[in-house]
Amino acid sequence: MKNKLMIIAIIAVIGFTMIACNKSGGSSIGGGGKSLNSPEALKEYLDSQPANRSDKPIKVSMVANELMIPKIRDVLESLGKYVSLNLTGNALTTIPYYAFQKCKLVSITIPDSVTSIGEWAFYDCTSLASWYLHT
Repeated sequence: MKNKLMIIAIIAVIGFTMIACNKSGGSSIGGGGKSLNSPEALKEYLDSQPANRSDKPIKVSMVANELMIPKIRDVLESLGKYVSLNLTGNALTTIPYYAFQKCKLVSITIPDSVTSIGEWAFYDCTSLASWYLHT
């Protein structure tokens, strides 16, 4: 039953992604932004950025693995800045439970290597306007 629910959740995410991409012309979060490879680098970079609004998110590409996701969430949640996060190019296979809860994510690009997304992964991400599945 749990596997069936996970498959349904993944199908829903992919469906939502396709709708979001079609509405936006198929583009991702766009070029630019900062490429980072650690939660510490993310914290340092976001600390150096001014306060922002959801219509002006800070664009960040992260090289991350499953073990880094909780640390990335902690940084995003503690700094409270609006971010467009691109996780493409990673070997991520799982977005864990509560992975980005309460973060001010505006958009997220998920690599096509992800095969499961935990329940409540984006719980209370009230600014999340779009998801993209990078294929």
